[in-house]
Amino acid sequence: VDEQLVERSLACWVKIFGFVCGQDFPWAIRKVMQFKFGQDLKRSSINAKKELAEGLSLDFAEYSKALLEQKECIAEFYQLFDDYDFILSPTSVGPAFQHNHKHKDIELEGQHYSYTDYCFAFVMLYNLLGLPVLCVPSGLDEKLNLPVGISVAAPHHSEEQLLHFGELLENAGFGFVPPQID
Repeated sequence: VDEQLVERSLACWVKIFGFVCGQDFPWAIRKVMQFKFGQDLKRSSINAKKELAEGLSLDFAEYSKALLEQKECIAEFYQLFDDYDFILSPTSVGPAFQHNHKHKDIELEGQHYSYTDYCFAFVMLYNLLGLPVLCVPSGLDEKLNLPVGISVAAPHHSEEQLLHFGELLENAGFGFVPPQID
């Protein structure tokens, strides 16, 4: 997937997220949300703090621009389905991790990833595009013994084909394997 398309899509998702989340809250609460989510974005490689502020401003013109950008991203991404039935991607940067309600950085193989980068890069993309996605367990990480997942994205209105593909994967041995707890 084109890196610029991914960056544009993620920024668009953040703007729409700000608008949708902030629409029922007064200005002061939206400012708190901007601070909290802005902190997560500050540690992230997703460069979208401006888009978050625009979304939380509840400016209808900005929201309309974001919806147009969303449609353009969908059309551009959809060209991939001319050549492929499904798009496979990681579900996250690495395996599952301990519950992390404070969104602290996650360490994997000596590198630190922001919570947002580790968990949401693919989820946000598919969410913005409105694509049906199936998460398939692909086994356990060898070092950490934690589950690893693969996301399978399909074109709009192809849920039956996606579920059939999931059944084929399951019949081929891809299924949930619980981690061994010491």
